[in-house]
Amino acid sequence: MQKGTMLNWDDYRFFLAVARSGTVTGAAHALSVNHSTVSRRIAAMEETTNVRLFDRRQEGYFPTDAGLALLDRACSAEAAVHAAERTLRAHDHSLTGELVITAPLALMVTVLTPIIARFRQEHPDLILSLVSTDDIANLNRREADIAIRASNTPDDHLVGRKLCVQRTAVYAQREYWRQNKEAPTLIILGTRSIKPDWALKTYPNSKIGCRLTGKLEVLAAVESGVGIARLPCRLGDTRPELIRVPPRRLENDLDIWLLMQPEMQHAPRTRAFADFVYNSFRREAELFEGSAYVTVSDAD
Repeated sequence: MQKGTMLNWDDYRFFLAVARSGTVTGAAHALSVNHSTVSRRIAAMEETTNVRLFDRRQEGYFPTDAGLALLDRACSAEAAVHAAERTLRAHDHSLTGELVITAPLALMVTVLTPIIARFRQEHPDLILSLVSTDDIANLNRREADIAIRASNTPDDHLVGRKLCVQRTAVYAQREYWRQNKEAPTLIILGTRSIKPDWALKTYPNSKIGCRLTGKLEVLAAVESGVGIARLPCRLGDTRPELIRVPPRRLENDLDIWLLMQPEMQHAPRTRAFADFVYNSFRREAELFEGSAYVTVSDAD
């Protein structure tokens, strides 16, 4: 490194983004900048330090030995910076400013959005930023203040409150079921090509007709009459065109938790939102548990 020349924290942000994604494109997406900016910043770091940090290959960017040594230190520095930011935010006693909430897309669209609308009526000076993702890392890196996650084993280092128990049932669109109940098409969440146990036992003549990667997509397919699928009761029971079909047994899904960093639990803005969300989920507990369903005769 040239005498008197130092890297700043922003340099390390670019370095970490490339090291984690393995590509300039991935880093650019993570940092919300363009491709050339990332390339230029990494090249400038290497020129300033006179150390090659990455091997450029066709498959992507791979840290050199020097890059790996720096990666460990940079991760520690990042954790310290984010801890400092959380400490400052925890001492902000106002109910103004920004609150960043992250949740899975299906929960965000179907459950959280109405809750957030009611919350903002009570706290109009708060700006809520919503991030739809299953990645808990954005909470650890202070990219979010509160995470709502489906999990039976939430991270031990986070402060959490279980919002509700979540159960699932098998659903079909009403008219589709009338015409296809003997050998319905199966809609599967994920990429597996194996029939689930409930379908093997109840529908031996059924075939997998559609595989989807998200619960909202599965819900849309069932509503459109593509076939039958297992869905969270909170999604299936609230759709008037859907009915539960055999097997009748409810199955436990992942519980839903509200999580935050320990130092944020007493900050007024996070506390206000956490309490509001908890009370809202408790009012809908029977929907999540599947106990509010009224049996429909034409599902028999």
